[in-house]
Amino acid sequence: MTTGDPYNLARSILQKLSCSISLLCSLMIISSITSSKINLSKTQQRLLLGISCCDSITSAIWIFTDLFMPPSGNIHTCNAQGFIIQFGNISNVLYMVALQIQYVLTIKYGWNDTKMKKLEGALLGVPPAFGSGTAITALVLDLYNPADWDCWIAPYPGDCTSTFEINKGNSDLEETDCIRGNNASIYQWAFFFAPLWTAIVFCIGVMAVVVKSVKKVEERTARAALKSNRISRLVIRRPSRRSGDVPHPDARGDEENAADRQTIDVQRQSPSAVRFTLEHTAIRQTT
Repeated sequence: MTTGDPYNLARSILQKLSCSISLLCSLMIISSITSSKINLSKTQQRLLLGISCCDSITSAIWIFTDLFMPPSGNIHTCNAQGFIIQFGNISNVLYMVALQIQYVLTIKYGWNDTKMKKLEGALLGVPPAFGSGTAITALVLDLYNPADWDCWIAPYPGDCTSTFEINKGNSDLEETDCIRGNNASIYQWAFFFAPLWTAIVFCIGVMAVVVKSVKKVEERTARAALKSNRISRLVIRRPSRRSGDVPHPDARGDEENAADRQTIDVQRQSPSAVRFTLEHTAIRQTT
């Protein structure tokens, strides 16, 4: 990649800076997860580990992208960079989808770790499997070529006409003039852009479901707390009587004397015991 003009120079600097920060953060996450046996035992943490590993390798490749592309590199280094970028990027996207699935199953449907273990193999295995399959296919079809600032799925030369365009009648050519990367735009969408946009829509939908579920739980908790507070005020804060108005205990009914003793006992209890007593009293009254 040439950096003679200010635009390319600024883009190269910003790219290396952002990729360096991303690499550093991913390595910190990897270190935090792998240094703890508790973290490694959790499905959510292992999914984060997969995301961080994919991000770290693509960030490292992008930092040194000039070494892989012509004129510094050759067709073999370009293939290597394209393979790693395709594998890392699409695997990262699918790991994010797997993480959203884990969130919605845990938060909304109440799956525990034991139940999640049954699905963990698919959540951890599908992303690298799809990434490896598309990366190998693109390598076999000679799709990796210089694509602006890195090597990825692209036609070579960049202005060549693909077979797809010829079949549509958009060119007078009878066969493609692409040396490499024929129909690259189709493979870009099939191997990356279509899964990417599908994942974005899916993740937005899942987050909406999770937020709605959490909001319902908060509303139920607030209503239960309000009801408990009302019962507390009704039982504990009873109207006071003047001493002259209070009849002799023997002249009062057994039920009223028992209620007064219960009120005094409630006032002496701890907050948690008060809550249990109030709930038990309310249940007896309703029955």
